[in-house]
Amino acid sequence: MKRYAARDQESSLVRFLALAAVLLLCGCAKGPPSPQEMAKKADQERAASQTLTDAQCEAFGRQIVEWIKKGDNGAFDGCIDFERIMEKGADGLAVSRRDYEGMTKGAVEGMKHTGLGNQLANQVKQGAEFAFLHVINRNGYKRVVIRQILAGGGITYHELLLVPRDGGIKIVDIYQQATGNLLSETMRQILIPMMKPATGSAEADDVMRSADLMKQMEQQIASQHNREAVATYESMPENFRQLKPSRLLYLNAIVTVDEKKYLKALEEYRRDFPNDAAAEMLGIDGHMMAKHYEQALASCDKVDAAVGGDPYLNVLRGNILVVAARPDEAAIQADKALAGDPSLKKHVDYLRADIALARHDYAALVVALSALESENGLDMNSVKTKTEYAAFRRSPEYRQWIEKRK
Repeated sequence: MKRYAARDQESSLVRFLALAAVLLLCGCAKGPPSPQEMAKKADQERAASQTLTDAQCEAFGRQIVEWIKKGDNGAFDGCIDFERIMEKGADGLAVSRRDYEGMTKGAVEGMKHTGLGNQLANQVKQGAEFAFLHVINRNGYKRVVIRQILAGGGITYHELLLVPRDGGIKIVDIYQQATGNLLSETMRQILIPMMKPATGSAEADDVMRSADLMKQMEQQIASQHNREAVATYESMPENFRQLKPSRLLYLNAIVTVDEKKYLKALEEYRRDFPNDAAAEMLGIDGHMMAKHYEQALASCDKVDAAVGGDPYLNVLRGNILVVAARPDEAAIQADKALAGDPSLKKHVDYLRADIALARHDYAALVVALSALESENGLDMNSVKTKTEYAAFRRSPEYRQWIEKRK
């Protein structure tokens, strides 16, 4: 099945966040600022964020994308205020009372070592594509929206919350559409189960074991060992199985193992996290599996609205319409995608190839395949072997195409 949503972006930071949680709760820190101090700081941040112009934010966002593409992890992570993310994650929780700043220094170094820049650079090595989309103003913060298309299919978005600082710009949190969470919220979700019962070494061991299991799940999913990933999830303590990041990893694993269990788990996730951006991303896959094509298109519309618009979602709509045997409508979406973002030509050519195949328009199929081969180095051996191309291989257009390629 073609994948439309990406759900594996948050788990690489889970072990660090769990470690930070253990340190916060095991007597190594005095706790974050008071709720009143946090509220004041948030107001100051929002006011400062509004002083940034859209042009400044766009230039910063485009620079971030270039750093990701080049694998310049230090430059990217150097723009992230990890201390602030931790501080917000612990806001309002009854954490321990020693030197919070001393704990933060060591834990933040760990976060930088396994930071987001490293995650995304690894995704680029695997063929992921990143692009700056636009600047949005949401909940008082200027945000840069970055699109990520995964090599194996699927899409997600990163919203970088920006404030001016020290003559430059800092990222004070990151919202990921695939998870419906800020990074600070993920830390909070790990902290909350540890508040009950009273903290001790057993609880600390429990959270670290669960963080290791989440990391293990991520690795199993990456290597396509999804049955093993499901078993790993089932071995977690119940309170950690209910965490949002854990449930998202489980959905990512179970989708190729058991369709009925996947749809049930998706329904439960959407029930427990209503109006969640991740639920709409997940809903695209879920509706496609259930052959509910109108609902899948509606989920695309909701994601589109949530991210402030993205021409690539027209490619996804086109893919859905091809599967729904509506190739003429799919062709309209292909045109819209290319008009909205000419850099999407490769993805549009793939879509047009599928449209031509569905229409039995083999002249158009030759045009799309030729473009994919000449511009993207696509290996055409699949055309010679895959079942869906059988009728094309019997056509005069195919014979003429093969003759020209000799």
